[in-house]
Amino acid sequence: MIALTRAGWLASALFFGALVASIAHVDFVGPMALVLLGGVALLSFVRPAWALPLVTGLLPIAWFGATRYPMIWNAQVAWPEALACAALAGLGLDACRGRTAVPRALAAPAAVFGALVLAALAPWLRVDSLRSGSAFWGDLARTMMTSYFVDHHLTAVHAGLLLLEGTLFYVHAARLCAAPGMLRRVAAATAIGSAAAALCTFDRLAEAAARGQTFWPSLLDLAARLRWNVHYTDMNAAGSFYALAVLAGVALAATASGLRRLAWMACIACGALALWLTGSRIAVLAALAAAAGALLLPRAIRGRRQAIAAGVLAVTACAGLVLLAVVLPERGIQKSPWLAADVRVGLLHTGVRMLRVDPAFGIGLGEFQQRSGEFSSPDLLAKFPAVIRGENAHNNVLQVTAELGLTGGLAFVWMIGAGFIAVAWRASQTRDRFLQLVLAALGAFALTALAGHPLLIPEASYAFWLVAGAAAGTAIGERPDGPRPRRMTVLAATALAVVALTLPLRLRAAAREADLEHVGIGVTGWRLSPDGIRYREGVGHASQFVPSGGFKFSVNSRSAAAVRLEISVDGRVADVVMLAPNQWVDIVVPGRTVRSDARFQRMDLRTLDDDSTVLWVSKDEPIPGR
Repeated sequence: MIALTRAGWLASALFFGALVASIAHVDFVGPMALVLLGGVALLSFVRPAWALPLVTGLLPIAWFGATRYPMIWNAQVAWPEALACAALAGLGLDACRGRTAVPRALAAPAAVFGALVLAALAPWLRVDSLRSGSAFWGDLARTMMTSYFVDHHLTAVHAGLLLLEGTLFYVHAARLCAAPGMLRRVAAATAIGSAAAALCTFDRLAEAAARGQTFWPSLLDLAARLRWNVHYTDMNAAGSFYALAVLAGVALAATASGLRRLAWMACIACGALALWLTGSRIAVLAALAAAAGALLLPRAIRGRRQAIAAGVLAVTACAGLVLLAVVLPERGIQKSPWLAADVRVGLLHTGVRMLRVDPAFGIGLGEFQQRSGEFSSPDLLAKFPAVIRGENAHNNVLQVTAELGLTGGLAFVWMIGAGFIAVAWRASQTRDRFLQLVLAALGAFALTALAGHPLLIPEASYAFWLVAGAAAGTAIGERPDGPRPRRMTVLAATALAVVALTLPLRLRAAAREADLEHVGIGVTGWRLSPDGIRYREGVGHASQFVPSGGFKFSVNSRSAAAVRLEISVDGRVADVVMLAPNQWVDIVVPGRTVRSDARFQRMDLRTLDDDSTVLWVSKDEPIPGR
């Protein structure tokens, strides 16, 4: 088992190291960028306890910092993910040494969830290989090894890797933060990183205000009317990050003194102002609700009278938050809070409809946004037209469940819940004020994830996973595993076996249900012949997917002499036809006696006499009843 675990860590290190190496093939990336990424990977291997806080602090400002120096850093590169991959490569090598282990309570659900993400990638790869033919795997390898961080057409791959990167940060932080003091370093790095990010936003706001007639009125007007965050365009995700960071800063300030407390209070002030500038109402409300919970929970567990008083205060706080949600201003393109809530309910119904298509394994990674219009009600489309173009679920748990199925959603909740429960239990038992406030920070982020999608934005996502893993590792500590974690290991092993056994079934189902209409391999795009027939051109051979059952089509040989054309369907020769030169020949292929349940079948055309013959192949048409 230990050898298998180390092999897994080594595989992750090699994979992410190869991804980082792809930066060398990107244009306009200076050698300094490669040196710094290599340095992060090396530091993560040699001194992971130093690297973890360093990466935590750099991730929020990685992309924006890179754009300030375009001669060194290509702004088109996804630098936060590149930095994350460099760190994961080094951390994977460090884990191979086996000096620290992931607590079983976290390792079991993380392994199951990671396996489900990989299993969800496999059907997507299978369908795309059908669309692209034998060249697919070579093209995929070249893309991953040369242009992954600048090529965004691999939607499912990017979505899957973001989840895997977050999961790996979660478990690495947990295994490294069992040592005393590590959680405080990660929280400090989060607070400092948020302050640096906030200062970048303040600078951009001040620069915009300076263009106005008078500076201070322009500054106040821009801050009141527009939403601001210079690091990424998802303002709600930015609000989620700042809510997490502000409460992490409060945890540090509440347990520090003197100049350190003043420094943390300055970070809190920067983060709180940046949170307000994002205009994220849910983030503001979540931060206040989590802070109130951190104050009331210790009182609620002291006795019956204190619990009643805490309950009354909680109800009062909830009423105040509802009132605040109504009076918060609408900035930018924001709508009223009632419409925003109504849209989220509509997207919840959209997710449920998606889940009904495949309750066990979902509709596929990255598919929620692309297919949201297909599954949304006309009422939602009228209220929120953005859904027609594609919209996320505005609920991370719902989106993961819709894309990975109930199995993926349960594993996702299990993985995060295991860490939250451990932190909550330790905080309540020890009355550790710092840990209670860190739990409040994580709770604030989790609340925003139930009304938004911060885990889809790398900078916000990585911050959450690192702090959550560090807190869980601190809470679980180095105490020995009891019988319950061992039962979790058995449960995880069973779940992994089920995932492996069902994978062939999922691959066959994906190929059977794939929409391959008019997909061609080795042919050009559609053209129009002089006699008005639409065709695609191939040389010597061509492949295209045709309807299951009987079908007909036409072929025009552009040769000077007659040639024989071999027609194969799903690998079996169906007919050999003689083609006269420069004439359309109608071909009918009857359906097989034993009908397949697949929607499409692959047809291969090959000239037997001259492999350089140019073929014009028309659109195929199904033959009813054949």
